[in-house]
Amino acid sequence: MPRERRSSQTTEGGGRFKGSVCASRGMGSLERSAAMNSKLRVGLGFLLGALFVYAGIMKVLDPARFFEDVQNYDIIPWRWATVILTFYLPWLEIICGMAVIAHPLRFGALVILTAMLLVFTGAVATAWARELDISCGCFGGAPSHPRYLLWIGRDVGLTIVATVLAIAEWK
Repeated sequence: MPRERRSSQTTEGGGRFKGSVCASRGMGSLERSAAMNSKLRVGLGFLLGALFVYAGIMKVLDPARFFEDVQNYDIIPWRWATVILTFYLPWLEIICGMAVIAHPLRFGALVILTAMLLVFTGAVATAWARELDISCGCFGGAPSHPRYLLWIGRDVGLTIVATVLAIAEWK
């Protein structure tokens, strides 16, 4: 009897029988896993995007403080370039953060955020190597004494999240 029942079922690619218990269990597991991964990606994307929107807004609200923070890194030799960076960087963070949350141009925004995080990490590392007494400038007001390891660790973690999300979006 089992052979007769099998022969009446149609097969799909790969010789699996449509409606067989094993095939439906395998697909259900894959579908649940994909749904879980999708929810995780959306959640991480929302958190990353919201973080950059918040950081950008805090800089826009106090541009003089952000200008001072950027200038204290002593990386950009021209004052006019620091002024331009101080004006445009917060808006780039806000726009990229919103694109990651809302999904239009998500991949491009994740690539830009990853690049910015790499630059931020490098800037903090060079300030630490030069023993500068700076404030991070990441979220507006910061502690009066540098916390280089914390800042670098945070930036590396965010870089990993942004990179993983970009790779997942690319596929």
